[in-house]
Amino acid sequence: MQKKYIFSVFAYLLAAACAVGQATDSIPEEEEEDFSAYAEMNTADGSKTKTYCTQKVFGQSPTRLISVGYEFQAPYEMGLNQNTNGVAAETENVNFSHGLRLETSIPVISRNDVIWNVGGSYTDQYYSFNDAESEMTQPLSRSLNQRALRNLSLNTLVFKPFNSKTFLLAQVLGDYAGDWNFAQWQPITATKLSGTVIYGRKKSDRMMWGLGATRTYRAGEVNYLPVFLMNYSSVSQKWGVEMLLPARADVRYSISARNILKMGLELEGASYRLNDKNNHFRNANQVGTLEKLELKRSEIKLRLSWDFQLKNFYWANLTAGYRIMYRYNIDEGAEVFRGFGLVNDQAYFNTNEVGSALFINFSVNFVSP
Repeated sequence: MQKKYIFSVFAYLLAAACAVGQATDSIPEEEEEDFSAYAEMNTADGSKTKTYCTQKVFGQSPTRLISVGYEFQAPYEMGLNQNTNGVAAETENVNFSHGLRLETSIPVISRNDVIWNVGGSYTDQYYSFNDAESEMTQPLSRSLNQRALRNLSLNTLVFKPFNSKTFLLAQVLGDYAGDWNFAQWQPITATKLSGTVIYGRKKSDRMMWGLGATRTYRAGEVNYLPVFLMNYSSVSQKWGVEMLLPARADVRYSISARNILKMGLELEGASYRLNDKNNHFRNANQVGTLEKLELKRSEIKLRLSWDFQLKNFYWANLTAGYRIMYRYNIDEGAEVFRGFGLVNDQAYFNTNEVGSALFINFSVNFVSP
């Protein structure tokens, strides 16, 4: 049911984005200047210069260079099912879950003909359960009660324009996700690598799009998916679309240049190594390759967000919405490429059902000029 739901939501948002584009394009607009005519111009000394397209469109949300945030998720149920070793199922009430969100993206090279950014992020999520640990039977709930889930990632992104109309966008990302802490690290081999390549066209300063492919863990486990990029602004720049499917999609409305509202969704997830530092899985007589237990966690966030300027390049963001857990299963042993069950339907070591919840996120951001 949830797998069908995610695709229907993405399809609905894509249709809405197209409707917005059609509605705004129906407004009589002044003739736009074709900047491609200036792709090659003569300078004062007679030599030719070449122009390149930029990585943004008019009216697009400001790019965050440094972001410090906090997220809170309201109460929900966590249904932990019986696993292949016979540990009894249980339902736990989560009072709340919460955690920090730190992000950075620093320009290393910023020229007309190439932009190269290097960045990273850190997120953690702590769980507060209603029951005491002594009343818990599932090793996963006992583990989450004591150890937060953390993800430390590094990424590099290159935007390479070829001329005033076409460009290539490439990103490589490494996730170091698990129940580790800063006193007890996990093997570096637990790092998961993702990558995205997009070839696109910039039709004008209000419209750019691209197609590509990605290797990603946003659905919790490794998947290889097509990617669709679209950034669009209406003539008035009041309305727009910011979309990178299947990762995220938003319809944008600019109250002013310093106040921006967005409505959309995001698919967020990772594969977390369960290191069993407190021996909860071993004490429950879990056998097998315990050093390779992985929690495949993925969630869909339907959200409404408000970006607003505090002062100069300091902005804040307030986001609220509804979180739907798409996957919260445990895998054992070698990584499996299931392709949403179409390539490989191998059963999980442990399947769980986690309830939906309201969430709120607040961040303070330093943005690019």
